[in-house]
Amino acid sequence: MGDPQTYFEEHATWSLISFLQYRRQYAKDFTRDKLKEHRKYTKELDKIISNNESKEKCDQAQKCLNDFDVRVFI
Repeated sequence: MGDPQTYFEEHATWSLISFLQYRRQYAKDFTRDKLKEHRKYTKELDKIISNNESKEKCDQAQKCLNDFDVRVFI
C-alpha cells in the first residue's frame, strides 16, 4: 500500500492533490520533494497510457497529464 500504482487501481477519480495525500498517508517512501513526487505521478500516468489498459483509463490518464502540464506552466 502506498505505491503509485495502487493509488490508480484503488481510486475511481484521480488528481495530483489526492495522489499526494494518498502518498503522504500510506507510502513509506514518500518524500517532501515536490519534484520527485510529481515525477512519480506523471510517470505512473504515462505507464497507464502506454499499457493501453482500457480506453477509459487511458483517457483519464491523458486528461490528468494535460491538467498537470497546464498547471506547471501557469
